[in-house]
Amino acid sequence: MPLRCVLLDKQNLNEYLNDIYQLELENFLHPWSENSLAETLNDKETYCYVLFNEKKLCGFAIFQSMVFDVELLQICIAKQNQGQGLGKELLKNSILLLKNNPSNYEKIFLEVRESNERAISLYQKLGFEVDGIRKNYYKATANTKAENAVNMSLILH
Repeated sequence: MPLRCVLLDKQNLNEYLNDIYQLELENFLHPWSENSLAETLNDKETYCYVLFNEKKLCGFAIFQSMVFDVELLQICIAKQNQGQGLGKELLKNSILLLKNNPSNYEKIFLEVRESNERAISLYQKLGFEVDGIRKNYYKATANTKAENAVNMSLILH
């Protein structure tokens, strides 16, 4: 299947915003609101890499610039495409594009729920290292208990 990972152009954002939002809703217990997603994606310091399978958007990764570094804010693969290595492809391609970014970023940072062992394993396979734990970073809700965040980073240069 021909995959394509590209940086979403801010001018084409509205064309894909609904698809990105639908993936957000289907994949996360605490999805971003459509308004928050739109504001984040429109921010000049934000990069959104999208993964297409044929012509269908099947994943996205959102990064925010922090001067010398970038933070991975969100990564998502459509449920029907999970378990096929597409998350790895999206992240690998995003890392390559960030390495070649004219801003010459030094590191990628992220935080992930401690219970998300699948994601932690993927990040480690791609070279991310654990930097520490944030105790009870994810607050308890009516349906979930408080959870630690694992802080990770990858040196780009």
